[in-house]
Amino acid sequence: MFNILITGQDNFFRHGLESVFSHILKFYFCRSPVFHDNSDVNVIPCLDVIVILFGPGESYLCYPELVNRKKNCLVIGFHNSGGSRAQGYLPKCFSGALFLNTEQSVQQIMSKIICALKVARKLTNSLNELQCHLCRRRTLSRQQYIITERICNGEGIQQIAQELGISNKTVSSHKRRIMDNFNLKNTKDLMKFLINIRHGEQNCILRADYLSVFRYNNEELKEHN
Repeated sequence: MFNILITGQDNFFRHGLESVFSHILKFYFCRSPVFHDNSDVNVIPCLDVIVILFGPGESYLCYPELVNRKKNCLVIGFHNSGGSRAQGYLPKCFSGALFLNTEQSVQQIMSKIICALKVARKLTNSLNELQCHLCRRRTLSRQQYIITERICNGEGIQQIAQELGISNKTVSSHKRRIMDNFNLKNTKDLMKFLINIRHGEQNCILRADYLSVFRYNNEELKEHN
């Protein structure tokens, strides 16, 4: 039994990958796959493969559950054709991950997955040795959290600056830093990234930080009102 988790809400992508893995395991490894539901995080320690379809900037986020995967579990991250590939330093939970582009041909994807599976089977290093407190995960400052929330609510640079009592230049500077930090190419990518943090299915540390900041802010507003 070969346990596989494919995350994401793109059913066409999911079904396509299930066919790819079924073919690979049958003809190259003589194994049968078992595909798990992406809502069951308790199954992660038993998984042989975890597939994540990344939105813009999401490959720079910390996913704490991945640290609990077994030592020879292969993590595969797909970025879409319009997004930028993960570059530079990535969180420790993506140690040994394989990154692929959804625009690659099926043959290219199959070839890379086969090679990665062969390597993963030989891994002996323990992921429990990863020290998350030393991980340089990318995050936002408190003011950047507040600015991103207002951007998500459709507020413009000038309106945000007036309400926060800062200059337009400061707001624009924070917006640009966020985009550079998470390798976001344009405002469209920024909006997708922020919306996914607020409402997406991935359980990342940044979302927990994000929500805690706004719970605190909302409590402050209620007290003032």
